[in-house]
Order: sequence, then structure tokens, then C-alpha cells
Amino acid sequence: MHGVVSLSDITTANGRSIDRIFLASSAFEGNRNDFYWPEKHHVSPSGYTVWRKTLEFIFLNEHLLAPLGPWIMDTDADWLAHWEWFVTADGEFLYYQDSPERWHRFLKKPHSHHSFFFQFLVEQDPPLVPLLRATVEGDVDSVFLLCSSDQRGLTVVPPTKPPFSIGLHFFAAPEIEWIHDNLESSDDLTDLLDDLLSGKAVAACDGSYFNTRDIGAAAWIVSSSNGTSWIQGGGRIPGPAAELNCYRCELGSLLGITDITKILSSALPRGPFLLTNACNNLEAVKKIVVPKTKVQQMWKSVDLITQILDIWQLQQGTPVPTHVYAHQDDKRMGPLSFLEHLNCRMDQLAKRIAISHFTQPPQNLPPSSLGLGTILVGTNTDVSSVHHSLSFGILHKDMVTSLPTNGN
Repeated sequence: MHGVVSLSDITTANGRSIDRIFLASSAFEGNRNDFYWPEKHHVSPSGYTVWRKTLEFIFLNEHLLAPLGPWIMDTDADWLAHWEWFVTADGEFLYYQDSPERWHRFLKKPHSHHSFFFQFLVEQDPPLVPLLRATVEGDVDSVFLLCSSDQRGLTVVPPTKPPFSIGLHFFAAPEIEWIHDNLESSDDLTDLLDDLLSGKAVAACDGSYFNTRDIGAAAWIVSSSNGTSWIQGGGRIPGPAAELNCYRCELGSLLGITDITKILSSALPRGPFLLTNACNNLEAVKKIVVPKTKVQQMWKSVDLITQILDIWQLQQGTPVPTHVYAHQDDKRMGPLSFLEHLNCRMDQLAKRIAISHFTQPPQNLPPSSLGLGTILVGTNTDVSSVHHSLSFGILHKDMVTSLPTNGN
């Protein structure tokens, strides 16, 4: 609706209050980031009600309980990006950035500290004087400066994770560390990389869930077509115990394939390739090719689904979802196909990983900027049915708060 991501996107320039433009029952026409947003759709009155309830929950009487700190920029040039209103350091001129090549300059009214004439002068170049980010309101006669800020700092870049090597090949560190525990491989990956580029490589995975202990694990493998060159791994599935199930474990194993494929493809010449993704959970494997615009926030384990889609989008490869039947080593009388063999092998590995964590404490979901990111409702991490959880957390809290005052 508004194309906003972070709390600072809807906060005044000084980081203390809600920018009231986001309280209106209409979409924000400005730009707060570089993301490509889907086409804005019609929002029902009830949708705006939920949005305003959310803001009331975050901003008590329109103010943050804990004001935001200085603005964080990647570069100094970002100060003018993704913001519309600015004021000069001496407070004499107010500027509106209609585009990088079109600026509106407003003159302050005489004997006034915060009121500017509504008429403006159009300028083609950005002002040469230092500018503060500003938040304003206006009417038919004047524009009023509510607050401003020049507090900013540059992003602290975290240290780069060291690459790892297998044989003669070096690879970038994984995006999702927990799914790459128990990493093993053949001595040489040359055949695997060749098959990956030619579309002959295959991947298989499986998950294992022990409901009596609320522990789940995932395992994955990517192999050359002849099985001599391979890499495999897996890990314990993190997240709230109430959300752990076989389906989440299967999605975790598919996430492992997605991430290791991105790592392997970094050693390949640039170019598209296909990779068979074999999984015995049909609903899970179908999700890896869902268009991002079709993702529904009420889906179970939507956090893992969106991470899978994000990582596939960051690489040249395209997954080919393939369903295999589970536990064919117990059911099949004749020989197994290669994909069935790999799936059974991952089933055994996932069970070993899960059992090895029986005496370990619960594993929290690590913060991530991939997919939907890390969503907290109160102190609880939300990984499924995001819209329902947020609505319940806000509206239920509002009702519980009002009952002692308004109830009979």
C-alpha cells in the first residue's frame, strides 16, 4: 500500500513521532526505498482500520516510546535519496524534492520560525547548501515545518565471512549458516560443477520431525549425474516449537539446496542452468517455483518459502521441482531410481541430525534480511500466517486494554 519497509520509513525526520501522512486513507505517493513494489491494489476500509490500529500500537499518542537514533546511510549521497522534504541549516528555505532534477524552494514567512509561503520557485539542480531532512504539514496558505534532523552516520559493514575450499575450488560463505552444518563432499567437485552448468546435476532432500521432542532437522545433497561428485549437508530446523512439523522440515531441506546451489554457481561461468530438486513432500516442492507476487502471508512457514524464492532470484539457476515417493527403501522390492536413492540417503542423514540434538536446547531463528525478514509480534517470532498473527496481536491487545475501562 505505502511501499515502506522499516520503522524509519513512517517516522518523522527526527525519529520521534509518526509522520501523519501515513494516517491518511490513501496510498503514500513518495518513495522510501529502491524496491520494485507490485502494482498498488484497492485497499478496503477494514484494511486501513488494521493499518491505523498497527500505528496506534507502535506510536503511543503518535510518539515512539524509544525514539530512533541517527539516520544510517550507505554513502553520504544517500542523504538526499528516498526523502522529499528538506530545510536549510539556517531555516530560511524549505525544499521539496519532486525528482533529482526538479526541486521546489519555499521561502519562510516574515517573523515566523516554522511557517513558509505556499508558493514556490522551481529549481533544476539540488541546493548547494547543507540540508536537513524535514517533516512538514500544510494547508492552502502555508507549509509548516514540524521537525528536522541532521543526525546521520554511515552503515557499519560487517566483516566478510571467509570463503571455504573443496579440492581446487573456492566458494563464498553460505547465506543460511544453520542449514550447512554437517557439511561433507566428495574429494573433487569438478564433475558436479560441469553437470550443474549443463543441467545434468540433480539435488535431493528430506526432513525429519520428532513431535514428542519438538525437534526437526533437514538434509540435502547436490550430485553429479553419475553420483561420483557430490556435496551434502543439513541442520536442525530453527523456529517456534508450535510451528515445527514435517512440512517445515521439508522446506528447510529445500532451502539448503537453494543456498548451496548459489554457492556452487559462484564458481561457474555466468549463464542460466536448470537443477532438478527432488523432494517427497509435493506441497513443499511446488512452492519453490511460486512467483513472488503470488506468495500469501497466511501460508505455513512462509518465512522459509520467501527465503527460498529470494535466493533463487539471486542466481542464474532455475529449480525444476520433482516429486519422489518417500521411504522407497522400505517399500520397493526392486532397485531404486537414482533420485529415490538420494532421497532415502537424506532421510537417514536428517534423522541422525535430529537425534544428535535431543539433548540440546531449542534453537532460535537467527535474524535474516532474506524473504520476509525476522518478524516479531511482542517477544514471539512469527513464521506463519503473518497477517493473522499481526492482526490478532494488535486487535486482541487493544481489546484487552479497553475492557477494564469500558467493560461492564
